[in-house]
Amino acid sequence: MEFLNLESVYCLSEFVLIRVLILSIPLLRMAPVEIIRMLQLETLLMMLKKFLPIMNITEKTRKRLERISEGGNFTDIPKDDPLYVKGMISHVYRRVHRNEPSTTIIAAGGGGTWGYHYPEPRPLTNRERARIQTFPDDFVFEGSITEVRRQIGNAVPPKGVSLVAKELKPLFFGEYEKVDIRKINEKLQKMSIRERLDFDYKQRNEK
Repeated sequence: MEFLNLESVYCLSEFVLIRVLILSIPLLRMAPVEIIRMLQLETLLMMLKKFLPIMNITEKTRKRLERISEGGNFTDIPKDDPLYVKGMISHVYRRVHRNEPSTTIIAAGGGGTWGYHYPEPRPLTNRERARIQTFPDDFVFEGSITEVRRQIGNAVPPKGVSLVAKELKPLFFGEYEKVDIRKINEKLQKMSIRERLDFDYKQRNEK
């Protein structure tokens, strides 16, 4: 049976690639292409409103985002602008920067805290947040949009924690060289910060 090629499908709207939407809708994720072709556009849009309500942004929000640069936030909007908002944290209307590490993916919050795409003037989808957090695209989250957002924001990035787990694993199996940490601490206390960094770098490379 032929399955949908997510890399070569049409865009359902100006802002959202259908491949992202299909990954976000469990019912469509494994659907054969014949079933997808049978669905009317109105049916798909109805499903999108159920599973991705955050994409229904207002024109006011869209115009506000257009005033914010790549990687910028609400402070990009002049105070005398009618669309200016007073934010208390830097996450308010924060747009991603394509060439810099992501800022924190937060788990909850009101208007302006969803994390926003660039260059498209829209909030990030939960699937995009999950990708930033290094979850694989086929990882299935359960719950409402808000509940999934909380799960993603509260999660430790899998690729990050796997490195920590890899370092800790030998401790549970006794596969490590025993050292006297008191002697190492005494040695470190006599070093400058630069010398400590060089020492740590050398230790890691010798593993």
